[in-house]
Amino acid sequence: MRRFAVLILGILGCGGGTSGEDLCKQLCECAKQSGVETCTPGGEKRCESEEAEAQKQADAAGCSAESQAVLDCAIQLTCKQHMTETMPCPDEAAALKACLAKGP
Repeated sequence: MRRFAVLILGILGCGGGTSGEDLCKQLCECAKQSGVETCTPGGEKRCESEEAEAQKQADAAGCSAESQAVLDCAIQLTCKQHMTETMPCPDEAAALKACLAKGP
C-alpha cells in the first residue's frame, strides 16, 4: 500500500466527480488483487487523509479543476496500469503541477 500512498500524493486533487476516497478504495482493491501489495484499513484511511490534505492544497492554490482532472483520469486506469505506471495521467499531472507552482 505504500507504493499507492506515494502515487496518491503525486496525483490526487479535489471536489466534484471522482473523489479521492473513491480512488483510495480502487487502489486498495488493486493492491489486494496484486498479491504483492497489501491494503489494511489503516492504509486506506491514511490514503484518504493524504488525499484530503492534497485537496486542501489544490483548493488553496486555485487548482481545483486541474486536480479534478487528475482524479477523473486516474479512476479510469486499470489495476495493471496503477501497478506498472510510475506517473499515470502525465498530462493531467503536469497541468496540476504547473498550477500548483503558480500558487494562488
